[in-house]
Amino acid sequence: MKSTHFFVLIILSFTITGCTKEETMIPSSKIKASFEIQKEIFDDGEAICFENTSEDAQRFYWELGNEMHSIEKDPIISIDLAEEISKTVPITLHAYCGEGYFDSFTKSVIVSKRILLDFRITKMVDELRSSIAMAEGKKTYLLGHIGPVKEVDGWSPLDHALPKRPFNKYIHLPYTFNLGEWHTIAMNNEEWYLRLSTIIEGERVPRYLKEFRFNPTKQIA
Repeated sequence: MKSTHFFVLIILSFTITGCTKEETMIPSSKIKASFEIQKEIFDDGEAICFENTSEDAQRFYWELGNEMHSIEKDPIISIDLAEEISKTVPITLHAYCGEGYFDSFTKSVIVSKRILLDFRITKMVDELRSSIAMAEGKKTYLLGHIGPVKEVDGWSPLDHALPKRPFNKYIHLPYTFNLGEWHTIAMNNEEWYLRLSTIIEGERVPRYLKEFRFNPTKQIA
């Protein structure tokens, strides 16, 4: 006798549904969203620190520009301008409390590259003034060469020289080097050099005069 066996597989399916109560957020004066920034204008790539001064809030959501967001209480960010010279970035803080109330606060920061517009010679010691080479019947020109200190050896004076200006040891000071006709120099938080030299009309080799080093983001005493 041929016997047949039937196997029945019973699959029990359970669906577990989790329910959450949807919060209704209500603008309210019961809490206050606010924050402080140490200054208004920042250099390209500089760290921007936010101090959260909100009142009666339990959680936070920041809109930090450039599609950046944060839920930290006091976030720290930096903004890279890439090819842009300057940018105004609105920063918005949303503060929430457990009772369903919220408040928002917005303040803008400016991120900018430092642009060299001109420089001035305000005084010149007698020793330096007397070292300026002169030639009878020929003009003497003041030359400037500028760049980041870390790149001094790799820069070509022809590519990075400032426009030459007529100059002599009896020149009236202050003497302004206006760079309006030269290409833009963007400066950030690093050490730069400015090397001055003179050249006599008809000569090819400039004569070294003086070199200065400075950080454009720091005040010079």
